[in-house]
Amino acid sequence: MNKKLTLSLDEQAILIAKHYAQSTHSTVSALVERYFRALQQEQNQADLKESLVSQISGVICIPVNYDEKADYRQARGERYL
Repeated sequence: MNKKLTLSLDEQAILIAKHYAQSTHSTVSALVERYFRALQQEQNQADLKESLVSQISGVICIPVNYDEKADYRQARGERYL
C-alpha cells in the first residue's frame, strides 16, 4: 500500500529530479523509492559481510612473534628452487 511522504528539497534539486524522472520515463516518487531500496540493499550486504567476518574471526591463531616477511621469503625460495 502506497502512502504519501512530504519532502522538503532545494528548488534546484526538485527541478533536477523532475527532469531526470521525465527523461527516464519514471516519477520522482519512483526514484525516491528506488533510492531507499538501494540503501537498504547496501546495508544488508554490509551486515552480511560483517557477519561473515565475525564468523571466521579467531579461526587462525597467529603467534605474537610471527615474522610474515621471513615466511614469505622462505615460501618464495622453496617455490622457485
